[in-house]
Amino acid sequence: MHERDQQCWKSVRHAVQVIEEALSRYGPQGMSLSFNGGKDCTVILHLYVAVLYKMMGSELNKQTDSQGPSASHHQQHCPIPSIYVTHKNPFGQVERFVDDEIERYNLDLLRIPGPMKEALGAYHTLKGDIKAIMVGTRRDDPHGGPLKPFTPTDPSWPPFMRVHPILDWTYHDIWTFLRAINVPYCGLYDLGYTSLGGRDDTFPNPQLRRLSIGPFFESAAVARSGQGNGMASIPEQSTGVECDEKRAELLEELNQVDKTLDRLEEAFLFGPAWKLAGGESERCGRAK
Repeated sequence: MHERDQQCWKSVRHAVQVIEEALSRYGPQGMSLSFNGGKDCTVILHLYVAVLYKMMGSELNKQTDSQGPSASHHQQHCPIPSIYVTHKNPFGQVERFVDDEIERYNLDLLRIPGPMKEALGAYHTLKGDIKAIMVGTRRDDPHGGPLKPFTPTDPSWPPFMRVHPILDWTYHDIWTFLRAINVPYCGLYDLGYTSLGGRDDTFPNPQLRRLSIGPFFESAAVARSGQGNGMASIPEQSTGVECDEKRAELLEELNQVDKTLDRLEEAFLFGPAWKLAGGESERCGRAK
């Protein structure tokens, strides 16, 4: 196994230990998951569900027996308290993915508009039993450096314990895990997005821009124009009118090739997020 992959699975074991400790402190109904559809909180969601089954397996099996064989595998556990601090201008793909995960994993999720401080205040009012919130912050995120796995909010903020299971994970760890266990994630990551925010401050990462595929079509156009196999060449004996007509047809064909090229380049302009070579470029697709 590659050394970086070995490090990922060490990170997984540590994250599981943090989640287990959080559950022992607060219980499943005393802690919540901050879930906005991003890759980091998607990792935590799957780790958390796995830990729930590990720690509460016998009880869940009893519930399954009582509910019968038609019970959904992922909905055998109690609803998972969750909060989604929404953006003013969210991506439709993100919203649909969040809805899918609500259904798939039985999330008791509240959507609350940002900013973060005000949203947490509203959540504290609505969910007074919640004492801790699991957050997908990593050490290399903005303001992530001084954090610890269990870090309380600042005194001026609503009183929650912030739990950071993946604090010391790398960008590579995130994608190694998600791809290894083959779970759904937001489709924007396959279109070159590496860090998700709102539509007004998020765009595909320029580090993932593919090389132009134009030369292939330029070669095809040359062939079609008669400089290759003569498929669309103008007969030498053609009259002036015939030449003009042939040239017009040829120009129209080349114009269609250009349009096809534009569509293909738009569809395949950026590689997927997991191909980003270094995590230090992760936020190159964010305006702030």
